[in-house]
Parts: sequence; structure tokens; C-alpha cells
Amino acid sequence: MLARRFLARSIQVRAASTAHAIPSWAKINPDTVSGAEPAEIQNLLNGEWVSTKKFEGIKDPLNGEVFLNVPLTQKDELKPFIDNMLATPKHGLHNPFKNVERYLLYGDVSHKAAAMLRQPEVEYYFCRLIQRVAPKSYEQAKAEVVVTRKFLENFSGDQVRFLARSFGVPGDHLGQMSTGHRWPYGPVTLITPFNFPFEIPMLQLLGALYMGNRVTMKLDSKVAVVMYEALRMLHACGMPKADVDFINSDGPVMNELLLQGKPKNTLFTGSSVVAEKLAKDLKGRIKLEDAGFDWKILGPDVSDEDYVAWVCDQDAYACSGQKCSAQSILFMHKNWTKAGIENKMKTLAARRKLEDLTIGPVLTVTTKRMLDHVNNLLQIPGARVVFGGKELENHSIPSCYGAIEPTAVFVPIEEACKPENFELVTTEIFGPFQILTEYDDSQVDTVLDMLERMEAHLTASVVSNDVAFQQRILANSVNGTTYNGIRARTTGAPQNHWFGPAGDPRAGAIGTPEAIKLQRQNSTMADQVNYIMEKMIPELEDLQELQIFTKDEIRQIVQKRRDFEYTMKRQPLRKVDCLRYIEYELNLDALRRQRKKRMGLKKTTLSDHAPITRVHNIFERALMKHKGDIDLWLQHIAFCKNNGSRKLMSKLFTSALQMHPRNEAIWIEAASWEFTSNLNIDSARVLMQRSIRINPHSQRLWTEYFRLEFLYVQKLRVRREVLGLDAPAEKPKELSLDIEPLAEEPAEEPADKLSEMEQSRQEILNGAIPKIIYQNAIKAIPSDVQFRLKFVEISHLFPVNYSKSVTDLILSSLLADFPKDIAAWSAFCQQPAFDLTRDVDEARKEVLERYNTAIDTLKHNGIRHELLAWCAKELSHLPASSWFFSQTNSLFKKIGPISWESYAALVDFTLRTKDLPAAVAIAEKATNAFPEEEHLWLLRAQLVMRAACVIEESRASKRAKNDTDTTKFQAAVHVIEEGLRRAKSKYNLWQRYLQFHLAADSPSTSIEATFKKALAETKQSSVLRQQYITWLYRAKGIDAVRNAYRSFYLGQMLPNDDTMAWMQTCLDLEIAQPDSKVQVAAIKALFEKLIALYGKTHEDVWVAYITYYRQRGLQKDSNEVHWRATRAIPDSTMLANLHALE
Repeated sequence: MLARRFLARSIQVRAASTAHAIPSWAKINPDTVSGAEPAEIQNLLNGEWVSTKKFEGIKDPLNGEVFLNVPLTQKDELKPFIDNMLATPKHGLHNPFKNVERYLLYGDVSHKAAAMLRQPEVEYYFCRLIQRVAPKSYEQAKAEVVVTRKFLENFSGDQVRFLARSFGVPGDHLGQMSTGHRWPYGPVTLITPFNFPFEIPMLQLLGALYMGNRVTMKLDSKVAVVMYEALRMLHACGMPKADVDFINSDGPVMNELLLQGKPKNTLFTGSSVVAEKLAKDLKGRIKLEDAGFDWKILGPDVSDEDYVAWVCDQDAYACSGQKCSAQSILFMHKNWTKAGIENKMKTLAARRKLEDLTIGPVLTVTTKRMLDHVNNLLQIPGARVVFGGKELENHSIPSCYGAIEPTAVFVPIEEACKPENFELVTTEIFGPFQILTEYDDSQVDTVLDMLERMEAHLTASVVSNDVAFQQRILANSVNGTTYNGIRARTTGAPQNHWFGPAGDPRAGAIGTPEAIKLQRQNSTMADQVNYIMEKMIPELEDLQELQIFTKDEIRQIVQKRRDFEYTMKRQPLRKVDCLRYIEYELNLDALRRQRKKRMGLKKTTLSDHAPITRVHNIFERALMKHKGDIDLWLQHIAFCKNNGSRKLMSKLFTSALQMHPRNEAIWIEAASWEFTSNLNIDSARVLMQRSIRINPHSQRLWTEYFRLEFLYVQKLRVRREVLGLDAPAEKPKELSLDIEPLAEEPAEEPADKLSEMEQSRQEILNGAIPKIIYQNAIKAIPSDVQFRLKFVEISHLFPVNYSKSVTDLILSSLLADFPKDIAAWSAFCQQPAFDLTRDVDEARKEVLERYNTAIDTLKHNGIRHELLAWCAKELSHLPASSWFFSQTNSLFKKIGPISWESYAALVDFTLRTKDLPAAVAIAEKATNAFPEEEHLWLLRAQLVMRAACVIEESRASKRAKNDTDTTKFQAAVHVIEEGLRRAKSKYNLWQRYLQFHLAADSPSTSIEATFKKALAETKQSSVLRQQYITWLYRAKGIDAVRNAYRSFYLGQMLPNDDTMAWMQTCLDLEIAQPDSKVQVAAIKALFEKLIALYGKTHEDVWVAYITYYRQRGLQKDSNEVHWRATRAIPDSTMLANLHALE
């Protein structure tokens, strides 16, 4: 602690003594720049420092003051930059045959710059400059400067020339020699991030310059001042000023520069979302050096505990966790947790303070976002905060940045590996945050599976000296850099090794000769895409020859497919991109078929088959990456069915079932296809039997197998009926005579005696196989009544002549195994009513007899209620005879209403058989018997109002119409008011009460009071809110509406359909108002609330938000919302298509 205080004090003293001692080439003093004295930087264009029309104010990360003004280049200021890029030859500023002296020039520049960075005042200057814009401890800032100096030393003198070393290969005959040269790209661009504002841009810039490229570079505006001064230093060291253009702008302007300037290559370090967009826009001419979700594994052997804990703390929290290689997840063997590694890390993390910037602002993630992520993780069973999880105390960091304590959240590995949790657990938070989890020897495969499923691979660490353990991890993982050994880390200096991602053909890197040599030409992705495009040439030629598409249309098709193919090469491949490609191909093929039909072309050509083959290929490529996506498998299966791809369908089902043997839907689809399309009951049966062996407790598989066998019986019976196989045989005429048999003549078999084969056939036709399936099913799932009733429902779908025996078997087993179950008895009692071959009243009579037996057996009101409900249902569904009316009437009198449902049935029966007053009287008895049931109060109010209408119509019309309406409403209102006092659930009663008030034109004060009381008693019902807002707008205007819905924000708002409808009503009302600042703010607040509730599940909310801004020409706001939307729902086709329409 004393050492740290001494260090902080020494820095303050040094700052005070050198407050104005800045290098001669420098313009900005990092110790004096402030909100009171802001500094201004410029762009570099053609060797001249130039200003722009607009500037962007940069806030001090520690206090929020605007202390820097950075150029905000506009689109109309891009032309000089574009002209410079287009004017740069593709053979570069130097190459092995041109201007070779420039190799030595840059060796000399590197030497001078390294020597300058050795000067204490220059080293201190850049350290302080870094600390001002990307706050980190002085030691971390100094390390950034030292790494850059060592890089310059490594490539001083002749070392630049050696980077361009050529190679030769002897020819295959005399006089021939093949020579390869390292060639520049020519015009290139660099886009670098905020976290290492000196090291990353310097290493990438000089690597590109060494190889002969001309560079246009852009830094994150928050830290651009560092490179502004670094370029001035390089100029002072002899670097030609025109070799580099330095631009500061927002993202859309830089994107426009890239599209129009057409650089031959771009090295991008930053967000993966932006990287993927650039890869598409630039046709793959890009190298990516992005962050990773970097892992560390503590092996089974424990040693050097204090050092390992210190390295874990440094890897996770140095630079406030804002390193590309920062430790994101720590897999701890249980031996390490027993050794107390968590407590050691907690102690070290507690030592980090804002005062010495060992913890500081997070420049890309807000405090709320980080704390929300912690809370989301804590929803996982077993998750806990190990330390941190709170906002920094006593800070003045602005809210646009983040400020939290070093944080670690423990998630059990059993939960972390689950598909529903994995994405959340492996979400990278670019701040002082890490995930901890524990494993034992039996869970190493689980760890390896998680490593395989992670997408980004930059650095990793295997902390172990156990050689066997090291080999097992290293052999089954991939990373740009993997540190190995008991002192392994995830963060390290890039001059020591390759520093870039792995597993992506677009991977770029910094620091080493291998990384710099990537600045020469490399077109792996473009070659792959061109090869795919060349295979399309015969099809496109056929389309053009048939004149189905014009040359311009063919050109558009080629461009569109090329864009999609580049998208298919992205890492990771997104499902939404595959589906967009498939949708485009299907729409294109539909257009082709329509035009071909209109032109009268009937001959089948290559272009008829190619689209289907291509769609299959896209599906296969998508499934290679997304093997676990059931919906994608089913979509491919449906496509095969629609296009009759029978051979491929068989292979597809085989692959799908191998990948997902537990998925019911795929088994059922496969069996259905075999039965209906292939007409192969044997294969369908085998599939269903195998599925049940794997999933013996799946109710759906058992019932679908039962249905399949019933369908087969139906098919056999229909076939025999068509062929006349079941018609009675006629005796031959010569045997119709009554002739005495001779003594030696053998006795004739009886005509009605069947052979054993025929008996078996008849048993099958009468449902023997469904019976066996049912018996096996109840052995696997013995105690579920509803499961057995599903078999009864399926049996009722088939004719009684062969399903009755199966139904009887099911019902008898139900009553035997569940003799007291009401549902079982009810199914048994209602069985005769499903026999449509019998007389209706005869069947009903048997049903009533069975119910009487059930009532005597169970002696339970539940079975009586089932009887009355069945009678009411029969009265409403089928024409009832006078006998059944009398039977139902006597039952109601005998049993009496025993529940509110039976009272409702009695009211309905009374209305059918008697008069309205009798029904009103019964409704009154019902509400007295069951006063807590709101449905009875509503029914009574409806009947009372109907009776009032009848009475009013029968009288002479002496009153005005309004008086009559008031009388009608008053009769019903009294009932509703009584119901509101006595009922338990009141929502529907309040709805009806409000309807009566509105229809009767009650005073607005009375209506508003009623609304408020209803909202209070129904816990702010969303439907009532919607009605209240609509009425309030008509009665009092938009200001009253705003006050109302803002007050609702304070209450609980559940993310359901009713809430969405209410908020959509508020939005519609706001959008309909004239444009104003108040209106725009209100609409934005409503959209943000919608996104908070539905942003992760409802893509149409995002689409509406984006469309709102676009319709008003607010493109910047629209792009920002679209970016947020793609982060929230990355696989949304709708959002991707919306982006394509920009």
C-alpha cells in the first residue's frame, strides 16, 4: 500500500515539474488541457493539417467536461481523401522494383522514433496523454509506450528491407526460375479502437508503411488526440508527410469514404457488428483484429497460488478490463477453489482504486448495462456475485461511460453449458467483469465443449504444469495465442508472438513479422467466392439465352449473389443471413417460373434445376454451422417435401435424427413421410418404435404411433372395400341343391369358420395393433389419466365398427386403474354418444344410465356436474327431442345446481324451455348461491337488461328515448354494482360497468372516477388502461393523456400482449399530433419503454422505432437504433431485410 501511495505521489510530483515541458513537435499539453482550456486537433490531408466545418466535443472521462474538440468531417468534405485513395497505384509507393530506398527510409524513421521514445520527457508525455483520454494506471500507460518503442527498435535499420524478402524456386527445365515477391496493396485504410490509443495504431500504421502502402487512418474520436501527436512525432523523425491521411468523422461518413475510395485492403480493429458490415461492403477486402471471449483454465495441479491469483487479477481488471485479451471466463478446477483462489482474487480486486486509475471509466459500456448483465446472470440457478457488482463510490465519471467495481460472477458449469444460458454467460462485457465457474476431472469434456461453442478466439491460457492435461486442452481448442504453464496469462506484449484471432480467414494481427507480411496481398475469401460464382455461369448464360432475364438483371443477380456469398463466409455464420439468401433465391426462382410460363417455354433446361440445388446447398452450409437448430432442420425438411427431393429427404432425416434423437417432431415427420409419401408402413413403424425406445416416456410419440396404426387400419379397410374383398361370397348354383353326402365323402368345413391367417387379418382390421400399442404405453407411463384419455380422443376420430373395441379396452383399463377418477368415469359415460350409427335418443339414454351408475359409485358432486354439463352441451349441439328435454329438466330438478357452471347451464336450459322472467329468477338464485363468481353477475345483468327492454317495448312510448335507455341501463347497473361489492374477481364486471356509463352518456367526472377506481381494483389492467387513454384523449386532449400514461410507468407493467396494445395506442395518439420537441421526446420515451419490455422478443417493436426515425429523415438516430436492435435480436430476418433496404 505504501509503495502504491509513493508511486501516485511520484506521478503527481513529476506532473507538476513537467506541466509545460512538452516536446517541441507537440501541440497539446495533457496536464493543462481541461474544460476551461479545451484543445483542438486537425485532420491530416496531403501532408497538411486541415480543419473541418464541424467539430465534436469529447468529454473528459473522469469529470464529464468537454476538454477536446475533434474534427467531425462531413460527406461533402470527403472528396480530397477519396481522390488520394483512388490516385494511389495498386503497386504502392514502393515495392521490390520501385523506390527501394524507402525500405531504408522507414528503417531510419523507426530508429529515430524509438530513440525519441527513450527520452523520459517524451515517454512521460505520451503516458499522460493516454491517461487523459483512456484512463488507466501510469504503469499500464507506460507499458503501452514501451511496447511501441520495442517494436520500432525491432524494425530499425535493415529490418524493414528484410520484411520484403523474396523467395525463388528452381524451374523444371534449363533457364527457368520462379521468383515470388512481397507486393503492397497500394491504398489501404486503418480503423483502430480506443483502448490502446498509441500502441495499436502505431504498430498497424508502421507495418502497412513498411510494405509500401499509402494509408488513410481513423481512430476512435475519443482518443484521436494521441495519434494526432504521434504523427507529429513521426514527421519530426523523417516520415514523408504525404504517406498518411488522418481523418476524424462519424461511422456513416467513414463508411462512405470506404465505399467511394475503394481501398485494396482495410485493417479493422473494433466491434464485430461493424466488422461484418464492412466485410460485406468491401467485398471481403478486409482484415479483422477484434476482441475475443478469452478463457483461462486452472488445471488440477495447484502451485504458486499467490502469483496465479495476481495474474488472474491483472488479466481481468488491468486497464479496467478494456483489453482485447482480457480474461473473460475462468474455469477453476475444484482443487483451486479448495486452495482459496476466489478469496485471493477478491482481496486483490479490493485494492484497485479510482484515485490511482487501477480501476477507472469504461468507455464503451454504461454502468446500467453492466449491472443489468450481472442481474441477468443471477437469474441462473446457483449463480452468485463473488465480489463487486456495484457502482464505484464517490466518482464524477459521466453517465455515458461505465463505472463499476471489479466484478466476478460465479455460474455453475452445469448451468453455464445449457443452451438457454450459454449465450448470456459468454456475452463479452468490455469492462472490469469476468465469469467464474468450477469443474472437476469428470467435467473436462464439458469445459472443452464450451470452448468449442465459443465464437471468438483471440487469446487463452492453460494454467498447469501437468503435461497430459496441457495436451488434452491444447489438442481440442483453437486460439490466436494460447499461453501455457503454471504462470500462463491471457494478456501479453504483441512483440513476443502473433497477436490476432484464429479460426477466421479474415484474421489480421499486429506486432510480429508474420503480422506485417499480411499487409501484402492475400485474397483467400475472394477466391472462394469467385469459385462459387464461376459455377453459376452456365445457369446465368441459359437464363440470358432464353431471354428470361435481361443483361442488366443478370448483372444485378450476380451482384446480389456475390454479396450473399461474402456474407456466408462471415465468422460466425448467422442463421438469419442463410435464411435471407434462401428467401432471395426462392423469390428469384418464382419470378423465373412466372416469366417462363408467360413466354410459353416448356423445355426443361439447366436453369430449371439450378435454383433448387442452390437452396439445398445453402441449407446444408447453414446446418453445418447450426446443427442444433431444430427449426432449421424442419425448414429444410419442408423444402424437400415441397420440391419432391426424395433421395435427399432420406439422407436429411438420417442426419437430423442422429443429431437430435430426443426431438419428437423430427421422428414424427420422418414416420409421416415414410407412411404418406413413400407408402411404406414398415419403415414408418420401425421409426416410431425406435423413437419410443429412445424416448420411452414421450406421450406425444406414443399417441402418434397409436394414430399411425389406426390410419393404417383405415387404409387397409378402404382398400378391401374398394376391391370387394369383404363382400359375402355366394354359393355356386350347383351346390344350392340339398343333396345327401356320400359315406366316403369327407365332411365339409362350416362356411363361417375362418383360417388362422384370416383370423389374424380380421384382428388387425379390428385394431389389434393399436391395442398392443396402448397396453405398452400405459406400462411406460402408468399413472397419467389425461395421457390415456388422449388415446380415447384419437379412437373417436375413426369409424365405430373397428374403433369401438379399442375404445372399450382403453375405458375399461381406465376404470380398473382409476376407479375414483371423475374424468375417467365421464369419458366412459359419454362413450355411447360417439356411436353415430345408433339412434340419438337411444345413445343418450345409455349415457344417462352410465352416469347414474357413476353417481352411485363415486357419490361426488364432480360427476354430477359433468352430467349436467354434458346435457347442456347436447342441447346446444344437436336437435333435442321432447324426451331428452324432459330428462334434462328432471335432472336439473333432481340434482340441482351444484356449481356456478351448472347454474349457467340451468339458465340456458330455462331460456330454451321457459320464459325470460324464470331465467332472471334462476340467475338471481345463482348469484346468491355463488356471490364470488363474476360470470354469474354478468349473466344476470344481461338478463335483467333484456327483461327491461321487453317491458319498455310493451309499454306505450310516452317517454323520450334517452329516458328509456337510462331506465334499461339502471336495471343492469344495479346488478353490476352489487356484483362489484360481492364478487371476488371483478375485471369483467368493471368492463361492463364502464360500458354502461359510456353508453348512458354519464358526466365525464363520473366516468373518470369510475375508470380510476376500476384501474385501482384491477391492478392497472392493460385493457382498461387502453380504454381509459382512448376516452381521455376524446374528452380532455393529449396533455391529459400524457400525464396519465406517464403515471402508469410508475406501476408494474408486465410484458404481455395487453400491455403492448395499450402502449401502441399511446404511440398512435402521440404520432398523430403535430411535430414538436415535446411530442418527439414523448414518442422516444414510449419506444424506449417498449424496447425495455419487448426488445429481446418482438422484432416488430424495433422495426417500428427505426421506421419512425427514417420517415422523419433522422438517419443517424435510425442507424443507432438499428445497431441496438441487431445486438438484441441478432438472428432477425426482418431487421436484416430492413438494413438491406437502407
